[in-house]
Amino acid sequence: MKRYLSGLTVSLLGCSMLSLAQQPQFLSGLNNGTIRQDIFSPVANASMTGRKMKMNQKIYENGISVHAPASGIISLKGKGIRFVADIGVDDKDNRNLEPAGMESLTATDGTKTFYHTDKTTNRKNLTGVGRDVQSIAPGSIVFTLLGDDKQILSTGILRQGDKPVHVEVDISGIDALRFSVTDGGNGISGDIADLANAAVIMQPGFKPELIDEHQLSKNKPHENGVNSQLSALLLSLPVAQPSVAATDWLIQKPAQKAAVSRIGNQQVILSNGLISRTFYVGANMATTSIRNLVTGEEYLRAIKPEADVMIDSINYPVGGLTGQIDQAYLLPDWLDKMNVIPHSFLFKTFKVSELKQKIPWTSKRWLASSQWKASGKELTCYYEHPDLKGISVAVHYEIYDGIPLISKWLEINNQGDKKIQVNHFTAETIAFSEPSNSPSGKQEWLKPDFHLENDYAFDGFTYEGSDQSIFWQTDKTYTSQADYNLMTPCVVKSMPAKGPEQILEQGQHMVTFNTYFLALDGTDRERNGLSQRKMYRTLAPWATENPIFLHLTSTNPEVVKQAVDQCKTTGYEMIILSFGSGLNMEDTSARNIEKFRSLAAYAHAKGIEIGGYSLFSSRSIDAENDVIDVTTGKPGGARFGNAPCLGSKWGIAYLQKINKFFAETGFDLLEHDGPYPGDFCASKDHPGHHGYGDSQWNQWKESIVFYKALRKKGIYLNLPDFYFLSGSNKVSVGYKEVNWSLPREQQLVLGRQNNYDGTWTRTPAMNWTFVPLVEYHGGGAAATLEPLADHLDAYEAHMKQNYGAGIQACYRGNRLYDTEATRALVIKEVAHYKKYREILNADIIHLQRPTGRDWDGFMHADPQLKQKAFAMFFNPLSEPITRTIKLPLYYAGLSNNAKISIQGAPARHFALNAKKEAIVNITIPANSSTWLVVE
Repeated sequence: MKRYLSGLTVSLLGCSMLSLAQQPQFLSGLNNGTIRQDIFSPVANASMTGRKMKMNQKIYENGISVHAPASGIISLKGKGIRFVADIGVDDKDNRNLEPAGMESLTATDGTKTFYHTDKTTNRKNLTGVGRDVQSIAPGSIVFTLLGDDKQILSTGILRQGDKPVHVEVDISGIDALRFSVTDGGNGISGDIADLANAAVIMQPGFKPELIDEHQLSKNKPHENGVNSQLSALLLSLPVAQPSVAATDWLIQKPAQKAAVSRIGNQQVILSNGLISRTFYVGANMATTSIRNLVTGEEYLRAIKPEADVMIDSINYPVGGLTGQIDQAYLLPDWLDKMNVIPHSFLFKTFKVSELKQKIPWTSKRWLASSQWKASGKELTCYYEHPDLKGISVAVHYEIYDGIPLISKWLEINNQGDKKIQVNHFTAETIAFSEPSNSPSGKQEWLKPDFHLENDYAFDGFTYEGSDQSIFWQTDKTYTSQADYNLMTPCVVKSMPAKGPEQILEQGQHMVTFNTYFLALDGTDRERNGLSQRKMYRTLAPWATENPIFLHLTSTNPEVVKQAVDQCKTTGYEMIILSFGSGLNMEDTSARNIEKFRSLAAYAHAKGIEIGGYSLFSSRSIDAENDVIDVTTGKPGGARFGNAPCLGSKWGIAYLQKINKFFAETGFDLLEHDGPYPGDFCASKDHPGHHGYGDSQWNQWKESIVFYKALRKKGIYLNLPDFYFLSGSNKVSVGYKEVNWSLPREQQLVLGRQNNYDGTWTRTPAMNWTFVPLVEYHGGGAAATLEPLADHLDAYEAHMKQNYGAGIQACYRGNRLYDTEATRALVIKEVAHYKKYREILNADIIHLQRPTGRDWDGFMHADPQLKQKAFAMFFNPLSEPITRTIKLPLYYAGLSNNAKISIQGAPARHFALNAKKEAIVNITIPANSSTWLVVE
């Protein structure tokens, strides 16, 4: 409810309409040190830039300048009369932003805070936030007032250059007046807000006071929200039986199953013997512990909201508690004295259910038998807000059997009497104990021992390269940290950078992305990587499908049929009609559909799957359908320069055409080049989004709906972006495309480096690599394998190192063999791969990276298989070498003895040392390789 005094004009400086007893108490004269903001500190009577406050070309001498997000609490004790201010965005100059002495602080997500230091006052004067100074945006903010946790004013979005909004608000009877400045939905870059002439008019004899959250909590009476109905529901949970897994979960699944239980009558715990998450139910519901049960490490140092949702430009915490005495640690005795976070959604009830399959799917092709099938428990907690009738938030948690993994997502429901807009949300906030600290902050920052990931990811081959929405931030409420400037990254949030700006009509709801918390054991790269790989095996088991495929460069029916016959002969399983082959899935004419339906039928009759390539993002359509740059208002500014918007008419029709093509041809695979890479679009005319703020979310949503539907149908998905958790099968192992134009001998070593580096956090089946049978980007005869019969040595080497790594290559050409000798070679290598296929698709233990100076190699390990390990060793040198190599067999599940067969010779017994290693002498021929298998 807004309470403007719209008919009243107040001359603040002259006080012409006020008695002397009612002179304004300017906020600039109060203790501004209690105002919370993430970027530097508020400035009184000047802009944060160091210049005078200026809005819409008008200079203001009095007020407070802040940078979003910022918030403050004014204690009124019921004696206030009016709040008055002129609110807007500072007219900072976004041009020529490189004054002498420019400095910057780099955040963990790569953005920089640019500033210069005043030599007289030593104060940091802010320039702005961005990847570089040129990217600092014109600001946009929302100013909000809450009176005793009830909204009394929201300005809506104010942009740089707008005339400031003059507000006069009745604050009579209010004890605590909370103001906040948030970004305008497009990120915080440039969001310097001026609260000019901001003042509180008080009753005679009373003064306002700026206080912090802790002072407010101390002054509030304790609230206990556990009613009898909720208490009975809590008591219906089984009593927790805490236990720790007795076995290493990476070797043997623990006996403990995931459970939702209670500790006493006010705590709920998710636990599976490996990880636990504990909630306290008092004034509200709050996570009080996230613990690695195996190491005993407690990750949580402080209580934060369970989530945050911004609805109609107002931020609302969901759950959580306030009043923690010290943010560095948490004592159980403090919990029953803590209060509801002001203006938050309140916990009402919960339910427990079995884990549900996120993406329905059925495997149609070879799949690793040693699966990590997802099972466990789900806890759903329901929250309501006293001032938002009909609006509810459900927070879902899942805990999985046999893996230290907990997932989380939100569901926002609108059963109110009008539409709402969900401007933003934070799905997870974890205030973790910092692994390293320094009073000066000048040291290498270390991440804590957990991996946080969500499925709002694009534009990268690994999750680390695709991460768009995990933010490692500072915590200004943690005042006892060692860093004097409070700049230690010690809070991590899972949230979109901008948006999603979703409009929910009455009766509609929205579901956020999923966030996954994986507990890690320490700093060992291999072990932590194995943990992450097991997580993908659990969450995306379809990614262990690993068909052997040919990248065919022609759609000539005779060439395609010859390729099908060669695949049948050699044991290949799939044909991908490659880029440049002539395939156009956007052509849904009857003639084109019939051509490829006929070819698919021919392939299927021979037991061969077939599919093909389609280009989406890295091209331009036209000005009407391309992504519109928010700065210029014209096409451009996309990840690939110019790109179509998936929410445009063309984009919507494109997905419809691809779906039609698959439905009518019977194709089995989509290789989607340039899947949605995260572009924002400022068009207001595209039917798939309203504007800039919702454009990224809407395009992502359409993409994952598309991929999940294909996954449900069993369509194999090669995508050069990290969409595994949304249904994709494979990404590039990570290579530079022009390297396949180098001479063949260089390609081999570089290819092994790619395979080695690409399997630290991904399973072999999650990767594809490349082999240029015909010319790719260039390089001519020295770079290609055709004629195949003339380069059997290089052809064989490519197959050995790729099949040996369990990584399928895009063998790109118009045939698999050209002579009997070539055919025999391909049959031999494919047969060898299939003989050891299970263990060759197991996770890789990294032995020695290729350097060209000595041997290199890797080893697959899986304790669940009969063949526990398979190792390959390569010699890039021109003479044979013999090396004594230690095989680490711990992750193969072996502890005392191993049977090892080298290159197919009779197996020999090897005793393992205390480190579970077998010491083996290996001879590797010149410019060649050898292998061994362990049982």
